[in-house]
Amino acid sequence: MNRATLCVVLLAACLGTAVLCAEPAATLLLTDVTAYETGDTGTLTVSLSAPATSATVVNFVVRGSAASPSDYLAIGTSVTIAAGAASAPIGIRPVNNGVAEDDEDVEIELTAGTGYVLGAPDSIVGRVTIKDDDPPRVTVLPSGGWLSAL
Repeated sequence: MNRATLCVVLLAACLGTAVLCAEPAATLLLTDVTAYETGDTGTLTVSLSAPATSATVVNFVVRGSAASPSDYLAIGTSVTIAAGAASAPIGIRPVNNGVAEDDEDVEIELTAGTGYVLGAPDSIVGRVTIKDDDPPRVTVLPSGGWLSAL
């Protein structure tokens, strides 16, 4: 018996009426929003408002100033929440690329799919900031007498 059928049966028995249960709402929890090139992983957690009755694939799009695979390892475009579970992590693992650069970000936005509905608009977008560990390069040019940070 699937979740909607079970819900109808229980409500019909208790209330004498049949009402379909809604699919669980998918949201994004900001678990660890900072990742470091030194090896620390950032994490966003996809959460369902109720445990999944079967494996549920939640889709997302990836945006931001960081690029895979040069700035972080590939994460795909979906995460699977196991049957009986209510959440699954998306780990952002930075690549120590040896390039001095500003902080970069990875933004994830949940998108529609089967077996869930999207939560409120402000709860389906999350961002992890990747902190660089490379010091800026300084070049000394003796002929001009000036310094340049690259």
